[in-house]
Order: sequence, then C-alpha cells, then structure tokens
Amino acid sequence: MTTKEGKGGGARLARPPRRIPLLRIYQAVEDEGRVLAHHPNLPNPACPVSCGIMGALAPVFGAVDDAVARTLGRVTLADVLDRI
Repeated sequence: MTTKEGKGGGARLARPPRRIPLLRIYQAVEDEGRVLAHHPNLPNPACPVSCGIMGALAPVFGAVDDAVARTLGRVTLADVLDRI
C-alpha cells in the first residue's frame, strides 16, 4: 500500500492485484497468522484433559494453518476481484 495525505489523498495498492497473493494480505492483518488458537488459560494440573489437550491438538492446528497458507498462496487479489 502507498498512502497520500490531504485532499485527493488515500491509499493505493503498491503492486497490481495479480501480484498480490491473499496469503500476503492475511499475514499483514493477522497478528499470529494462526487460524485456530488454544485457550489462553494455563492448564489445570489436576485435570488430565487440560494438561494433554494442547499437545493433542498441536498437529491438527498446524495442519489447518498449513492448508490455509497453501490455499491463500494460490489465490491472488485479482482472482477475488474477477469474481465480484
């Protein structure tokens, strides 16, 4: 993006839409770039489910993130705009 302040100003794409994969947009607006997240509370040491759930779900969450990245990396902003 390039920006210009003042009258007649605004924001413009710095590259043509066909050269902007959706993955770059996603990465620019998402803090962590993760689709799914674990609960922010610490595990309860007295609960086996609470203690094991993060490790059990980590490969699933990673696979989801990888699939989203692959999909968004194959689609450009131009592809989306062409569908509108």
